Amino acid sequence: MIIAEITGSLPAAAGCLAAAIGVGLVGAKAVESVGRNPDASGKILV
Repeated sequence: MIIAEITGSLPAAAGCLAAAIGVGLVGAKAVESVGRNPDASGKILV
């Protein structure tokens, strides 16, 4: 029964991990774009 509970949680954990990686990539690209063009920081970070 414990194995069934663990395997049921694996897809949810993978989905949360993928979402966290996606949010991190978006944030990294936003910071990179502000570094390249500081005048556009209002449009990018808001």
